Amino acid sequence: MLKPWAVATLLFGLFLVFLLGFQVLGPVVPASNLQFVHIGDSKDHVVSVLGKPAESQGSSWIYRRHLNPGWLEIRFDTNDRVVAINDESPLGRSK
Repeated sequence: MLKPWAVATLLFGLFLVFLLGFQVLGPVVPASNLQFVHIGDSKDHVVSVLGKPAESQGSSWIYRRHLNPGWLEIRFDTNDRVVAINDESPLGRSK
């Protein structure tokens, strides 16, 4: 029979593995936030919903999450309106 401290250590380890797995394989931006960003939205709206991007490349904003190999790209037109949403989360689209 396992001692109580061994069970607690095992459960804590499993919890940490779950958190790390979600951090690495989960969506870059929560679906509950991304669902409010649509084609035609303004840059101000995107910032109010998703926050500031990790980087800006020309007309695109890139969102990233630490340890996560995925990214979310929001592209804007010359009027600063969303023209494309490219969600490259590791396990597919987050919405």
